[in-house]
Amino acid sequence: MADKFFNQLTGLPLEYQHVVESEMARRRLMSRAFKAYAGVPNSPMVPRRSEPDDSVNLAWARLIVDKGANWLFGRDISLEVTPGLRSERAEEWLKKAWPVEQRMLQLLKLATNGGIAGQAYAKIVADGEFPRLVIIDPMTVTPTFSPDDIEQVVRYKIQYPAVNPADGKPITFTQVHERNAGGTWTITDTTENDRNQVISRREYEWPFAFPRSEEHTSELQSRFGI
Repeated sequence: MADKFFNQLTGLPLEYQHVVESEMARRRLMSRAFKAYAGVPNSPMVPRRSEPDDSVNLAWARLIVDKGANWLFGRDISLEVTPGLRSERAEEWLKKAWPVEQRMLQLLKLATNGGIAGQAYAKIVADGEFPRLVIIDPMTVTPTFSPDDIEQVVRYKIQYPAVNPADGKPITFTQVHERNAGGTWTITDTTENDRNQVISRREYEWPFAFPRSEEHTSELQSRFGI
C-alpha cells in the first residue's frame, strides 16, 4: 500500500486538499457564470495605464440561457398522477398542491439555474397542508458522490449565510442530507452564529426514497390524504 502524502501546513492528506480545491474551483466557475448572466463579465480587453477601456460587453449569456429555459418550460406542461393513485380526488389534490402558475414559474427558475451553473437543485418541504417545492441556489449546494459510482449521490450539503430574524445578527445555516442504507435520508439542520457557535440543531428522517417505492406511496397517501 502506497504511503499517503500530507500537507505540511495543515497536516491533512493531499487527496483531501485536492477535493477542497476542486470544490472551490467549481464555485468560482459558477460565480463567473452568474456574473456573465447578469451582464457583468470580465472585460475582454485590458487597457493600458491612463488609457480608456474600449471593451464592449455583450450579455449573450442571458439571451442563450433564457432562450433555452423558455424552450423547455415556455408553455404549460401537463402532469399525470402516478399509476395507482389515478382518481378525481388525487387530480384535484395535485392542482391545489402545485398550481399551474406556480409550477411554470418554478420550473423556469430551475431551468435558468441549470443553464447558468450547469446544475440545478430543488427540494420538497413537507411542513404544511401541502408539500412545497423550494428552488435552491446551486452555489449553496455541495453533493458527495459514491467513490465508485458518480451517478450515486450519498450526501447533499446546503450551506449559506443569513440574518437571524430574532436579533438581526449574522448566522450560517447548514442542512445536510445523508442517504441511509435503506435508501431513505437523514436530514440535519444546524444554525451557527458568527463565532461558529451552534445556536440550534435538529435531526430528522425523510422517509421517502426516489425513485419512489409502493411503500413510500402509501405513506405519502396517508400523510397528505390522497
